Amino acid sequence: MIDMRIDCQVDVPVEYLGGDYADAFRVQVLPNGECVLEFMVLSSCQTQILLVSRIRVDQKFLESIRDRLESTLKEIQLDYKNESVEDCRNLNWFVTSSTEKVN
Repeated sequence: MIDMRIDCQVDVPVEYLGGDYADAFRVQVLPNGECVLEFMVLSSCQTQILLVSRIRVDQKFLESIRDRLESTLKEIQLDYKNESVEDCRNLNWFVTSSTEKVN
């Protein structure tokens, strides 16, 4: 996938400035080739998950997201208990199954 950087101002509405917190995510591939990225919050007792954001993207764009994450993680220093990027990969939950059906 060709990675294209666009140099322009990004307008962020005030209500989005703080962002939504997530500590779990999943990716689902739909029959039409689109992918759904879902970001969630896992309850402290780990029995419930609250969906905070759902985004549909083309599968080719998902490849760009993966590539950008990989390159960014190599560039930044993760400071979680002084562990390396490799040691931090399993800090967040990756939800792999669901009873909900995505249309």
